[in-house]
Amino acid sequence: MISSKEYLARKITALLRLTGTIGVARSLLAGQGAIFLLHEVQENPAAHLSTALPTGVLDWMLGWLRREGWDIISLSEAVERLCQGECSARRFAVFTFDDGYKDNFINALPIMEKHNAPFTIYVPTQAISRELYSWWLGLRELFLKNDIVDLSSMGRRFECSTLAEKTLALQCASDWVNQDYSRANELNKDFLVYNLSAAEINEKYFLSKNLLRKISKHPLVTIGGHTTSHVALSCLDTAAALKEIRDNKQYLQSLLDTPVDHFAYPYGVARACSLRDAELVASAGYKSAVTARFFAVPNRVVNMHFLPRIEPPNDIDHSALDGRASGIFPFLAKVARSIGLMEQYIEIDPRRCPPTPGSTVENAVIVGEPPLPAEPGDPEDAAHRAPAGARIAPISGTSAEARFFTTSEDATFMAQGAHSTHAEPLRDVDA
Repeated sequence: MISSKEYLARKITALLRLTGTIGVARSLLAGQGAIFLLHEVQENPAAHLSTALPTGVLDWMLGWLRREGWDIISLSEAVERLCQGECSARRFAVFTFDDGYKDNFINALPIMEKHNAPFTIYVPTQAISRELYSWWLGLRELFLKNDIVDLSSMGRRFECSTLAEKTLALQCASDWVNQDYSRANELNKDFLVYNLSAAEINEKYFLSKNLLRKISKHPLVTIGGHTTSHVALSCLDTAAALKEIRDNKQYLQSLLDTPVDHFAYPYGVARACSLRDAELVASAGYKSAVTARFFAVPNRVVNMHFLPRIEPPNDIDHSALDGRASGIFPFLAKVARSIGLMEQYIEIDPRRCPPTPGSTVENAVIVGEPPLPAEPGDPEDAAHRAPAGARIAPISGTSAEARFFTTSEDATFMAQGAHSTHAEPLRDVDA
């Protein structure tokens, strides 16, 4: 079921299409192109609690974009266009997949081959080594396997015998974590109670070394970096963040014997990455880096290490896709924030330590829309300072060790930030 904001945005887009004014909207809002953010692709997403894009939807998206005159190109070609300052009359679409899921090889690749559509897969080291703290998959597995789930960390019991009830329960638990990323650590004790195995879950869902090597050799596929442990970089100090970025790049290049030139920030939202991290990614030798900030690639000069992406919802239709690709949805979100219909989000300056939960943020920036990054050294805009008393919960980092969901008493891994378990149409926060 879509939200009222999503419904309204789709209706507005449909009206623009019906009246023939969609072209005007695109010329004003669509920018040079759109980079799409995807994760899992499944034939039956309902069986995975609606956390994956349906294979049929991916097939339809690619066909629709071709018919509408979009160039579906590789990330490398898009970066080359942007670096050369080309503004083609034909806008580009780039497809990217985060985290290195096995279904990218099994389900997505045949569809991309059908449409001759290049794509990039961003892979964290620990997904391949099976050490990843994939708490979002742990939650999903918990609800899939149990009709009654007690989460002591939340202080809640979920009675969910149907797939619809399980889907709602997963969304509720995920939203609880996303309100305060440090809560992800608290889930470990619940995973232990239910005897969930980290290694088994990671083995089930992520690419193996052999599959990663195989898919990396495909002419349509580019492999990109995604840090070692899928950590939100903004909660690490500079040295630790750079190590996450560099070590992952070196691991992938050594494993695949090929350059790794592109990077995606884990979580990608305003609280998870910043311009400091863009500088670190550039210093590590990456040619580009993508966020999860919800808008099209603008016509004006962009930072190649802070590119925006658009995540389509599972139930996307003509209006939802056109609204996102053409820049209409992000524009409507900006308007909604400006008149108080949607929450603004607060962006942390990572040059200072993240505040403790509930503390007053003195170094935050109130942002009405995902801002275009300024060049390093630009003065800060005092008008966007957080008002006195603004409060925010930080993203949890890897500074504290947390036991992962496993039956082994001595298996410990480092906890990191939150991961979206379902597409958020027209996000209210961290758009």
